[in-house]
Amino acid sequence: MKLETIQDTMWAVHPAKLEEINAVVNRLLSGEKIDYQASSGKDDSASPYPLTQDGIAIVSVTGTLMKRANWISHWSGGTSTQLLKADIAKALVDSSVKGILLIVDSPGGIVHGTKDLADFIFENRGKKPIVAYTDGLMCSAAYWIASAAGEVVASKTSEVGSIGVALTHYDAYMAY
Repeated sequence: MKLETIQDTMWAVHPAKLEEINAVVNRLLSGEKIDYQASSGKDDSASPYPLTQDGIAIVSVTGTLMKRANWISHWSGGTSTQLLKADIAKALVDSSVKGILLIVDSPGGIVHGTKDLADFIFENRGKKPIVAYTDGLMCSAAYWIASAAGEVVASKTSEVGSIGVALTHYDAYMAY
């Protein structure tokens, strides 16, 4: 994904996270080098989902949501909606899985891929119970995805909502 594209795409994300992403993009556009892998704290070797003794697959929906895994998802500790869909699909056909728990802590992310994942969850929530839970952020695209589950649960201190789509534009005309 080109840097300019990031600022010219539709986001369903908490406004504070969009400001943070734009600040990083502006730093990169100015030529600064950022080690995104060192700052992500994400373990790419982790299995698709841990399984509880009761047969519940735990699927994490964290950080900035992107359609594909890329440098932004690594930098922000984010999640690919395509990989989430694949993990949920695996859990749906896994005979040892009796239900799926989506653990959500996300400000949202890019619109592209969100509807596809939400539709997939909604269409399959009758095959096995799917519950979305948060004790942190369940905002914008993350709420869109979670609302497709059979049940949504939030702690009293969670931030849930921030529904809407935003688009920013970076005018680099004077930079050249």
